[in-house]
Amino acid sequence: MSASPRATTRSPASPILEEALHRTPDIEGMVLLQAKGEVLAVAGAHTDKRRQLASFAVGVFELSTRLATESGRGDVEFHLMRTDDGHMAIHQVGEDRFLFSLAAAEAPLGLVTHDLGWCADRLSRTR
Repeated sequence: MSASPRATTRSPASPILEEALHRTPDIEGMVLLQAKGEVLAVAGAHTDKRRQLASFAVGVFELSTRLATESGRGDVEFHLMRTDDGHMAIHQVGEDRFLFSLAAAEAPLGLVTHDLGWCADRLSRTR
């Protein structure tokens, strides 16, 4: 059963995710997870689907990191994918957590990436 729109899984990180959703309504949902795939917090619509996608996102981030390293481009802060129907972003949060998010196609990317960076920074100070 899918969670209701804008539902949030409670954790110490939940208020930060909720504030990010409030600040940027074009962000449809977010998942904070451990590098090994354990979901720590979920916010937004259709949370069951987001949990599944987030586990794939960690693998994508790891591939991006390897590509950046092999090309001599340094560390990856976030990975952004622009698709026909929206945007997906994966931010590293500290050493062992990731923030996966989905945003609407019409979302202004500058605002979305700024607010996701703000969210990742705030999350890096929580456990």
